[in-house]
Amino acid sequence: MRRISSEKELLESLHKEGITIFTYEGRKVPCIYVSQKRYEEIIGNVFGKKFVVDTILNIINDPAKPDVFVDIYMNFLNLGLEQYFLVPANDHLEFFEAMASSALIAIAPEPSSNYDGHNIFMIQLPKIDAIENAISIIKSKLAR
Repeated sequence: MRRISSEKELLESLHKEGITIFTYEGRKVPCIYVSQKRYEEIIGNVFGKKFVVDTILNIINDPAKPDVFVDIYMNFLNLGLEQYFLVPANDHLEFFEAMASSALIAIAPEPSSNYDGHNIFMIQLPKIDAIENAISIIKSKLAR
């Protein structure tokens, strides 16, 4: 897991390609956009292989400040691939609620990469309690 040691490093580490929510089989599914190159790297590493993705939500929260950030860490076990996505959670509560209710997270090429819309890689999330904990922290900050 990475460590972010300063506010400057935090801001520089924010995920820049964006996130969204789409509907799949009647459920809202959170989706992380990545560059076409990064998407191809992920798919190239997993295609045709058996693997498990350990997903950890690292909550970055200064009790003195209203902002909450969630660093989504994905460790593709047995493949040597790690991915980090730092998201400002205050503005994206619905993203995390969709994550908890669907128990899924998707990765797709960012819309500007001109993909055909069918390139979506979905990961099942077994640790719903960790997602619900993140939602609780985000909501507590929004109430202030």
